[in-house]
Amino acid sequence: MAATALFPRLSQLLVAFTIECDNEFERRMPHRTSLDHDGVGPWLVSMVMWANYLCLVPPDGLPLHALAGPSGVPKLSGLQRWGYLSVEPDPADPRPVPPAKDWLVTPTRSGLRAQETWRPIAGEVESRWRERLGPATIDALRKALLALTSQLAADLPRFMPVLGYGLADNVGAPFPGAPDDDPDLSVLLSHVLIAFTREFETGSPLSLALCADVLRLMDADGVPLGSLPLLGGVSKEAVAMASGFLESGGWAQVSGHPKLVRLTSKGSRAKQEYEARAADIEAQWRQRFDVDALDRAVTALVGRPSALAEGLTPYPDGWRARKPYAYQTEAVLHDPFGALPHHPMVLHRGGYPDGS
Repeated sequence: MAATALFPRLSQLLVAFTIECDNEFERRMPHRTSLDHDGVGPWLVSMVMWANYLCLVPPDGLPLHALAGPSGVPKLSGLQRWGYLSVEPDPADPRPVPPAKDWLVTPTRSGLRAQETWRPIAGEVESRWRERLGPATIDALRKALLALTSQLAADLPRFMPVLGYGLADNVGAPFPGAPDDDPDLSVLLSHVLIAFTREFETGSPLSLALCADVLRLMDADGVPLGSLPLLGGVSKEAVAMASGFLESGGWAQVSGHPKLVRLTSKGSRAKQEYEARAADIEAQWRQRFDVDALDRAVTALVGRPSALAEGLTPYPDGWRARKPYAYQTEAVLHDPFGALPHHPMVLHRGGYPDGS
């Protein structure tokens, strides 16, 4: 396997797993989207919101500071606005004006239903993977990931966090709460990818998500800005954020009609540095950890793209089956390892593409 092939493939597997879970939640949970003006229920969100937030909140609630990560308490305004969580002063707190960090986070009625709906989905999807992709292959993948994650930091979030400024890993994501005795594949893949991402971004001026999904596709001759979502496997909103950040920092120039994006000399150097840095970190990981079994399991999965794609077909009334997202869905179904992103690109609404 090529020096930098493993971690993009792991990212694609995580995104594929997420899509399959998201499609199930969308089918089972009453909801609204921008495509369903007469929809009933809370705004549709992705697995990232369940895995990083909703699954951590018990029915009777918990103080906001209990969800704090390294950078403090998370911002839950989206989940409040979309109808899943309530964040209010604790009625049992005797202080007249308790600080916000001590406010009580509780699931709403829709939040409780979402929790009930989400809870079995990852296990069901993993069982489907065993049926479609082979139990021996999935068992080997799980075993290899468990062996690797046992050597990583113990305070990693359960899922890739919502990206922060510059599309960087958000160190303010909440801690995972109680240890998971039987983590599903999305948790195991996320732990490996978060650890790799944070190592890459320590000292890097550009985030791994931005480099892997957008910068990687650019060159000095120029590429149509409108082609990048399909080429990178991420949403047009993500590409707009990434290209704007690159342009403002002097790494790229956007001009013309239709718009072309070109790497400056600074951007071309940054692309070379990204490729070298990613390869160097993967080489270091291969020296520190035994990833041969993981290589073999991933190679086996890459060799069965049609079996992976089978689970990514959206339900007929799902948002991924409708314009403008249907084009990206068709590309993924045709060639999942050619069309899925090289790094999960989780924006503030959570999802792939984020659907905003």
